[in-house]
Amino acid sequence: MSIKIGADMAVSAPSSRELLKAALAYAKRLKFPIIPLHTIINGKCTCNKPNCTSPGKHPRLSKWQDLATTDKDTIIKWWRQWPQSNIGLQTGTKSRFFVLDVDGGQGSESLEQLTDNHGALPDTVTQITGSKGSHILFKYHKGVGNKVGLLPGIDIRGEGGFIVVSPSVHVSGNQYQWELSSHPLETDIATAPKWLLDIVLTPKKAQQKKPSSYWVDIMQGVGEGQRNQVATSLAGHLFRRYVDPGLVVEIMNQWNERNIPPLEADELATVINSIASIELARRRGGKY
Repeated sequence: MSIKIGADMAVSAPSSRELLKAALAYAKRLKFPIIPLHTIINGKCTCNKPNCTSPGKHPRLSKWQDLATTDKDTIIKWWRQWPQSNIGLQTGTKSRFFVLDVDGGQGSESLEQLTDNHGALPDTVTQITGSKGSHILFKYHKGVGNKVGLLPGIDIRGEGGFIVVSPSVHVSGNQYQWELSSHPLETDIATAPKWLLDIVLTPKKAQQKKPSSYWVDIMQGVGEGQRNQVATSLAGHLFRRYVDPGLVVEIMNQWNERNIPPLEADELATVINSIASIELARRRGGKY
């Protein structure tokens, strides 16, 4: 039976039969290891945690890295136990691909800046996520792991990672769907360009420290394709130097007024608050 995974965007939630068929198609036809994920029912994650930070997007299995499989009987057993489960694909060596995970806000601007600087990405398998971002798949390259914040709004899912795939349901009510012209059953996964691999494989600590002239230049304002990335960088620079938070907000507002066009006030506040939270965690000895 031919199964075209996620070819059309469903109006209602997929049935358990549709989810199982899709999971088996990924495993049998594409040889992608599968894991069952929690899903969204009545607007809430089925994990039932009151403050779930990843609704509908985290594994039901505690040792999922070892249990991800292409075995038909195991997959059928999982979906009999959890019929409405969202579908996760393991990334890395076993699936033979890694993913550029781009959100629909900051990530889109960061991706546009990347391609403006380095050239267009090759045609490859691409998925539209439930939040209207994208998963861009490339052939796996040794050493590619998971990296959060490669650029503002762009993460990497490699060895030890996974992605949610069609026809899974997002907390927004949208379904994940493969782009019609970039479907995994009809399109080959491309090799990542060298410039992208260089960025992905470079440790953050090895990235060159920006000179003082850089900060002076960006204070003159930037264009639309750079605003989110520069806002994140500038706010982080100020907080890491223990500038008073009130002064950080004032500096960021002055910088934003010089952009063409400026960021919306709410969007700028979101960036500042996000970076402030990361910096607070760092100062308390948490993860940065």
